[in-house]
Amino acid sequence: SYRLYRGEQGKADSLLGEFGPEVHTYTDRDIVKGRNYTYSVVAVDKAGNESPRREVRLEARDHVPPAPPRNIVAKVTPKGVLITWGRVADPDLAGYYVYRSDIPTGVFTRLNQKPLKERSFLDRTGTSGHWYKVRAVDTSGNESPWKKAVSPR
Repeated sequence: SYRLYRGEQGKADSLLGEFGPEVHTYTDRDIVKGRNYTYSVVAVDKAGNESPRREVRLEARDHVPPAPPRNIVAKVTPKGVLITWGRVADPDLAGYYVYRSDIPTGVFTRLNQKPLKERSFLDRTGTSGHWYKVRAVDTSGNESPWKKAVSPR
């Protein structure tokens, strides 16, 4: 049989389980994003003796993007184009990025350097000929999928 151990910095290794030779994978669902873990698998003989450990180090990372914003609206105002959108409910939401292009299928350029906390953005150089997209971004830098571009009308 085999034993699987997990270790964290400053803590003793804990036994995650003992498995037969038919088991080749294990999914650890009890981890915290951003923490470093070590895993080791050891063979165990009938007397309970363990083989030497070989550790693998991993960092738990978030690769799941937030949902895209909905109800994106662009409106021409005397000060420029005002873009608004609906709230994205994601526990690790960092904010929103606004993108602009000259054509709906063109290359979109991000307009804000840091994620916006608010759900509106005033593009002071925007015109009715521009197209906009908004993406949600989480604290790990994952951006939501693209939604259809909108243009002020």
